[in-house]
Amino acid sequence: MYVKLIYPSHDFYNKRVISENGGRRRRTLFPPVNIALLAALTPLKYRLEVVDENVEVDSINTEDLPDVVGISAMTGTAPRMYELADEYRMLGVKVILGGSHATAMPGEALKHADAVVIGEADEIWADILNDFEKGTYKRIYKQKNYSSLKGLPILRYDLFQEGSYYMPRTFQTSRGCPYNCSFCSVTSTFGRRYRHRPIEDVIREIKETPGPNLVAFTDDNIMADRRRAKELFKALKELKIIWASQASINSARDTELLRLAQESGCRALFIGIESISEETLKEANKSGVNRPKDYGKLIENFRRYGVRLLGSFVFGFDTEERDVFYKTVRFAVNSKLDLAQFSVLTPFPGTSIYDRFKEEGRLMDIGWEHFYQGEVCFYPMRMSPQELQRGQRYAWRKFYTTSNTLKRIIRYGKYTPIYWLVNYIFSQINLSDVPPLVNVVKKAWKMVDKTVRLRA
Repeated sequence: MYVKLIYPSHDFYNKRVISENGGRRRRTLFPPVNIALLAALTPLKYRLEVVDENVEVDSINTEDLPDVVGISAMTGTAPRMYELADEYRMLGVKVILGGSHATAMPGEALKHADAVVIGEADEIWADILNDFEKGTYKRIYKQKNYSSLKGLPILRYDLFQEGSYYMPRTFQTSRGCPYNCSFCSVTSTFGRRYRHRPIEDVIREIKETPGPNLVAFTDDNIMADRRRAKELFKALKELKIIWASQASINSARDTELLRLAQESGCRALFIGIESISEETLKEANKSGVNRPKDYGKLIENFRRYGVRLLGSFVFGFDTEERDVFYKTVRFAVNSKLDLAQFSVLTPFPGTSIYDRFKEEGRLMDIGWEHFYQGEVCFYPMRMSPQELQRGQRYAWRKFYTTSNTLKRIIRYGKYTPIYWLVNYIFSQINLSDVPPLVNVVKKAWKMVDKTVRLRA
């Protein structure tokens, strides 16, 4: 049986890159871990192909069609997922859909698929393929329990296009999140129980995956379990890698944790600050995690241990007035964040804020391709949709002005030219269509790679 796995790209980028590169994709930040894992879980008896549309557009060869196509997508790429699924099914190919969007909207996904996988598939993927091989497949598949993450196979990055990724060595050491933010879809897909892989499995996978010493961990919060994180960082130290990941800002309360992170090679973290307002954080169900009065001290703690920060802010909560944009940028500049991301609140299916906005009739009647944190897709409470969109774009422009950029990069000494380029790239975001983060920073990471190698 011939199996093809596809990771679709956002429609905006498909159109832009195809027109610029004659059908070939540019390089992107990192390969999709979920597709690489499904490939590793696919029994060797099957012929297997993977396509990441962030680097190549899927082409259907009617002379050599797969028997089964598996497609995994987030909400913003769901229209492309459905487009591909419909094309393959018209040719008689069986289609399996999964990912965060299909998990949240299985009924919708089933209109375009022969089967839908809800949630994780680590423990049932081989059985699903076996069912399709026998012709006895079910319409809905769902694991009884979340995966233990023990004994997962080495990711099949050998199946992806070589040279297409700035950070080809990308791994996941944990899943789930102990928090329950109202706007985040992580818990609906992976649950609130924080699960982690055995440290020896992580170390083995890194050692057995060739590539540069720059590594990305796609964990939603690599420091959520501080005791385990410390043990992981101690083990990573021997590998002499440089790594980046995501963590909560309150991780900086533990200076021993930061010291071990630094010694293990941590040079950059994405942190979800979200808001500088206690009232807004309560609405986001994050008030017990983030405390604005402590932000300055915590950011300084990260800086003291050599960790560069990309701080993320979200605009559009019901508690926010029109002055939120100015106040947020002023804080971001004064706190000396290295980089900042300003997103529009996006009510993804599967989140509590989606359910509330739907009940209140506040969701716009627009396609899923608009649900990617760059466009307004709901009716805000205290401002118009246009004001929210303009405010977000103002924040991007203001933070990355020449004067504000100079204030940030002057402290980098001999690395100032590199960080100037990184900030410049962020400042050149197409503000009429602010794209997903991964597409914004892919060029920046190429230059950061040069810098962190020097600093290692």
